[in-house]
Amino acid sequence: MARTTACFGLMFALVHGFTVPSNNRCFVFPPSSLFIQKVDEASDLVAGQLNQDTLLREELILEGKDDTQMLDTKTNENTGEHDLIDQFIDLVENIDQGKLSNDEIMLLRSTMQDLAVGKQEDPEENAKKLDILLNRLLDEFVQAAQSGNESRIKLLDPSAEEFLLTMKAWLKIGDKSAARKAAEIFFEQEEIFDSTGLCTPTSDTIQVAIDALALSRERGADRKAKALVDRLSKFNVSPTPQIFTSLIASMARDKSRGSCFRAEQILEEALEIFPPDVDEDGVYTGMTVDAFNIVLTGWAKSDRNDGPERARNLLLRMEAVDANREILKPTVQSFTSLIDAYAQKNTWEGACEAERTLNALLREYLELKDESLEPNIATFGIVLSCWSRVSKRGSTDAASKADKLLMRMEDLFQSGRLSFGPDAIAYVTVLLACVNSKNKIEAPIRAVEILDETNERYLDGDDSFKPSAKSIRAVIEAFVKSGRQDASFKAEEVFKKYDEYLLQEEDDKIVNDIFQSMIFGWGKNCDPGKAHEVLVEMIDRNLKPDSFCFDRVIEAYTLEEAANLGQIKEVFELMENCSANGDLEPNERVYTSFIRALTKAKVASLGQKAWVILERMKMLYELGNKGIKPTVFTYNAVLHACVEAMSDDATENLETFKVALKAFNTLVEDDERLDHVTYGNMLRCSALLPQGSQREAVIATIFDRCCRNGFINSYVIRDLVLVANEELWRDLCQCSEGEINTKSLPAAWTKCSRKDKEVQVRQRNRRGS
Repeated sequence: MARTTACFGLMFALVHGFTVPSNNRCFVFPPSSLFIQKVDEASDLVAGQLNQDTLLREELILEGKDDTQMLDTKTNENTGEHDLIDQFIDLVENIDQGKLSNDEIMLLRSTMQDLAVGKQEDPEENAKKLDILLNRLLDEFVQAAQSGNESRIKLLDPSAEEFLLTMKAWLKIGDKSAARKAAEIFFEQEEIFDSTGLCTPTSDTIQVAIDALALSRERGADRKAKALVDRLSKFNVSPTPQIFTSLIASMARDKSRGSCFRAEQILEEALEIFPPDVDEDGVYTGMTVDAFNIVLTGWAKSDRNDGPERARNLLLRMEAVDANREILKPTVQSFTSLIDAYAQKNTWEGACEAERTLNALLREYLELKDESLEPNIATFGIVLSCWSRVSKRGSTDAASKADKLLMRMEDLFQSGRLSFGPDAIAYVTVLLACVNSKNKIEAPIRAVEILDETNERYLDGDDSFKPSAKSIRAVIEAFVKSGRQDASFKAEEVFKKYDEYLLQEEDDKIVNDIFQSMIFGWGKNCDPGKAHEVLVEMIDRNLKPDSFCFDRVIEAYTLEEAANLGQIKEVFELMENCSANGDLEPNERVYTSFIRALTKAKVASLGQKAWVILERMKMLYELGNKGIKPTVFTYNAVLHACVEAMSDDATENLETFKVALKAFNTLVEDDERLDHVTYGNMLRCSALLPQGSQREAVIATIFDRCCRNGFINSYVIRDLVLVANEELWRDLCQCSEGEINTKSLPAAWTKCSRKDKEVQVRQRNRRGS
């Protein structure tokens, strides 16, 4: 009736061209032709039931402010109700505070009702409009209160309904920030009530406020909700089962310690006050199964070790309270929450318990033929996801368990015993279980079969089954990492078959990842030519390979028995071009790999060329490329290049030694952490010098420094023996006879080598290898 009264003035004006003077403003609403055709529907008009969407609204043009303001209107068949509402809101915002006329106030309230019940294409925009109108109503109310205008105060008294409409609009958006806004509106209403005694919150308003606090997930929201329930008597509101259910939800969804205990405690209190029952008309009264399900879900998401046990005990409590009356009969959601509680453990045992519970529910559904007990797609999905996570954690058989459950779903659906079959998410979940399986040989084959099945369903017309680039990437990576002899060929088959979908993919990163995996795979399988082809195609598609891609191809060529220097240079030049175009910043690793490749090919003037590359890296670093700063690995590569550059030309050898000495001294001056490889290479570089005292002095100096820094190990001793005469190396190692035993050397000489070995062992143990 309130809505009928509020809307009647507007409808009357629309029909009769009614003019309402107000503070030198005049609203003229000429008759709508469409509405005149329906004027005989007087009963609908009076009842306020006529759909406002059928009215042809008028365009309002606000003229000069100082003159008599006339809204000149003309019929516009394309102007809908939302346009008129927007125009009215603009009008209201342009009227000074305290200047809204009585008719405008009535129209404002009517507009709020229209916004609340009308079609809402954009819930957030709708909530904002309601917020604007509510705030304007409150501003007018404050202005009237300050002026002491009793009649206007009575007219403007905000009702709980207007607050409720706005709160519901914000809550309908469904996100945390909107929920917090809804809660803020209630507390503003409470402030008005506390200061004026007006606008008393109702049980509906309070329930929505508690729902908003629950959805907000704000720290302390559960305490605010409990405090609100504790002061219900202030509003002369009695608690209801619905209010208690909302309070339970606010506590169960809170992530603080003990929240689920508090939720269950409130549930027990509510059961005492509102025991579940059925009245004489067959209507359920008291607490419902919804409250139990909320707490069950809370225990499932609690991350507590005893969460599954708590959920199971609560399910038993439901049955005990129900006592076969089927008032609190557990629903599919109840069992789904219990299944989720087991699944959240992410262990083999948890997955097994989750599937056992699902099987028990399935048996009851199939034997009793009770449609209310039919598991839904989410119930199956929770178990499938659990098996997938367990597979990722290293369980060999988890993927097989997921696959069997998927097939069982399909069989039940095909036989008509289940009303739905696996959806695309279910198939992708099992696909991921397979690609993450420790069974690296067979699992990728099953993964590609699942991918092909989803593709067939997509081609049959179900767009939801279209293979995603992420799924394609997962299968390709599974093959690349599998260790199968045909891994790269299988990965290439998948790539070629689904390349059409990859060309449609907007996320270049996913496609980049796929190309990187292909390059890695071919490089790992010692086929640098194929890796090179993939790299070139990647660039041709305007994708952006990173240094890893170039490094892998260069490294693959280097690992060949006879390094193909021409191809290596081509890859390096390709990288330089990409760098010049701003498509990547090459890193230290790819330049170091290039030095190693030149070393493997034994190019002329190797030491000098390695030094030029090192200098270029330093220059690029100084220009801002922080990832290209030379490391000890780079310097070791330069030193090794100098070792391999040894020739029969004494002059050339001397120049090469100078390069090695510069590299070694630079490392020392930059306070870089040298390692046993550095010292071993430098000892071997001393062979570039002719036999004599100078060479022996260099060897002694390098060995002495290595001893003082604690990097002596069997490899350094090997390199020492290679370059020094026996008298010298025995003297340096303090070994008068027999072979040198590193364990008998002073502990200070080998301290860093032992530490490095211990670190490597600990890292291997941590990886479980």
